Amino acid sequence: MKPDDFGKAGENPKFQNMQEENLKTKILLAAGENLKDRLDLGETEVVADITLREKIIPAAEKLKPDVVIFSVYLRGNLDYLQIAEELVSMNIRIIFLVGDLSPDSIEIFKLQEMGIKEILYNPVDLGVLEKMLLRPEPDGEIVFKENGRKGVLGSILNHPKSETKTTKKVTLFSKTVLVWSPAITGKSTVALNLAAYAAKMGCRAALIDADPACAMHTYTQGVSDGQYLAEAMLDDPFSTAHTISLLPELLIFTNDPSANCPVLTDKNLRKLTGILEEETDLVVVDMPCNSGLAQKLTDAPILLVADQNWLHIKNIQRCLDEAWLPDSTKLVLNNVFDSKEVPAKDVEKALGQISCAVIPSRTKEITEGIKAGIPAVMFDKPLQKGFLKLFKEIREW
Repeated sequence: MKPDDFGKAGENPKFQNMQEENLKTKILLAAGENLKDRLDLGETEVVADITLREKIIPAAEKLKPDVVIFSVYLRGNLDYLQIAEELVSMNIRIIFLVGDLSPDSIEIFKLQEMGIKEILYNPVDLGVLEKMLLRPEPDGEIVFKENGRKGVLGSILNHPKSETKTTKKVTLFSKTVLVWSPAITGKSTVALNLAAYAAKMGCRAALIDADPACAMHTYTQGVSDGQYLAEAMLDDPFSTAHTISLLPELLIFTNDPSANCPVLTDKNLRKLTGILEEETDLVVVDMPCNSGLAQKLTDAPILLVADQNWLHIKNIQRCLDEAWLPDSTKLVLNNVFDSKEVPAKDVEKALGQISCAVIPSRTKEITEGIKAGIPAVMFDKPLQKGFLKLFKEIREW
C-alpha cells in the first residue's frame, strides 16, 4: 500500500474513530437499576454494568473508567464506604446515589470527607443525572438534587426533598466560656459539640483541651507526635491548631495524651485565650475536673455540666457549698450517657439552679462520632436542637 493510499492520520476514518473513542467519557455503572437502557448517555461509553459490590474494584482497575455511578442499594457484602474510598484513591469520579440516607447522616459526612461532591438523593431525576455526566466534575459544593421531569429510579423513591442549606455569619461576640464539672458528667462531650455547633453556625471557634485526659485528641486525625497545647503557649498558637476537614472554622488545641505534657497554669491559659479571642468568635475551654484551675478563672463565664447520677450531683453540691463559683454560672444538664437515676427537675432542685439547656441522651450517636472523628452534633438532629439552645444562651450571656 502506498503512503498516499493510507492518507494523513487525521483523514483516516479508522484513526478518527479511535480518537473519538478515546475522547469519550468512560462510565462504569454500579447502580443495579438497568441504567444503560434508561439513560441517554450521548458522547459517553459504558464500559461495564456491575450488579454486585464485590466486582466494582476489579472492574475499575481493569477498565479504568472516568466515572462510576454507584448506588448504596447495589447488592453485596462489601461496605460501600470502603469501596468509595478505594475508587477515590484511584482518582475516579463518583456520582453517588444515596437513596434514603439523611443529608445529616454520618455516612454522608464520611463521603464528604473523601471529597465526593456529587450526591443524589431519591427520587433521582434521570435528566439531572444525564446532565451531570455531560459536564465536568464540580470543584465546590456537594450537589443535592430533587425530582424533575424525565423520570426517577424505581427502587429509591419516597425520600423527602433535600435542599442545600446556608447559614448566615453570626455577629462576632468574642468571649471565652469555661466548661467544667467536678465529676465525670460528659463535660468534654459538651465542650466539643458546643464549639463544633458554633463553627457549624458560621462562627470561628477555638476549643482548648485543658483537661489532662486530652479527650479532644481523638479528633485530631490520630496525630500523636507533639505537645501541641504546650507549644501554643510559647509560639504562634494558630500554627499548633488542629482542624476537622468538615469544620475548617473550628480550631482544636490539644496535647498528645501519651506525652509528658507540662501542667497548664491560669497565666498561660489567660494568655492563650486572650490571643484567640482577638481572632475568633468563641473560645471554649474544656477544664480539668479538679477545681484548682477553674477557681483562678472565675471572671470568665462558667458552664457547669451536671448529669442525673446521684453521686455526681452530691459532688457538685459540695462545690456549690464552697461558694467560689460566680453568680453568672449556668447549669447544663447532660443526658448523653443515659445517666437517668434522678429526674431532671430534682437535679435542678438539688443544685438550686434551672438548667439553661438540656442535652438529650444520644449514647450511640456520640460513640459513632468518636469512632469517626466527627462531632455528633454535625449529624444528629436531637443534639443539634439541644446545642442550639445552649448556643443562644451563650450569645446572650
